[in-house]
Amino acid sequence: MNCLDVKLKELVFATAEYESMLLLRNEVLRIPLGRVLDEKDLEGEQWQRHFALVSVRGDTLAACLCVRDLGENTYKIRQMAVSENCRKRGLGRRLVLAVEQILLHEGAQIIVLNARITAVEFYRKMGYSICGKTFDEVGIPHVKMQKNLAGEKG
Repeated sequence: MNCLDVKLKELVFATAEYESMLLLRNEVLRIPLGRVLDEKDLEGEQWQRHFALVSVRGDTLAACLCVRDLGENTYKIRQMAVSENCRKRGLGRRLVLAVEQILLHEGAQIIVLNARITAVEFYRKMGYSICGKTFDEVGIPHVKMQKNLAGEKG
């Protein structure tokens, strides 16, 4: 797969594409921790939005994330994953920024997320700030991060 020849796509819950996204999330986010996606990971996903960067030819997923509407113009990015063979090519950044723009144009003001400690610098470079103490999630350290989108519409 040519990782740079991709397009943004919003996936529909409980479709074959959504199932492909679950496979990518499991491969990237859970198997390396000796776990698998479970009911808690998938709780409420039917009401969330699912975005992916997919190959222009063949619709292979290169990266994905979920978005939960928390109300009051606040959204949470969760379950961000980039296929191992597509890492270090700017796809994670491209996906997050594209989704931020969609949400911004729909009225979003704040985006929050729980970042693995290993991903903090990635999010900092995109304007996210740590807002809380380190905590354990799925057995590894995370921090809550936030980005205020006010003033970014243009």
